[in-house]
Amino acid sequence: MATAGIQTKYGKSFEYACVISLYDDLSHKQEVAIEESPQLLSAKKDFQSVEEDMKESLLKAADAACRVIKRLEPQL
Repeated sequence: MATAGIQTKYGKSFEYACVISLYDDLSHKQEVAIEESPQLLSAKKDFQSVEEDMKESLLKAADAACRVIKRLEPQL
């Protein structure tokens, strides 16, 4: 059961890292607003609670995911 809790925490943390990555990438080119919701706040709380080295890994993974999304976007 503890493993499922950790996976959920890291999953939500990754979701928040993706929001950060997409915001950082897109906000230089256009106006972007992040709408706060209970789900976003939960993901943010989980992200803020993970170790710094994990945050760095999550942000690197989110940046990679953002690059893939940008390449695929014209086909979506």
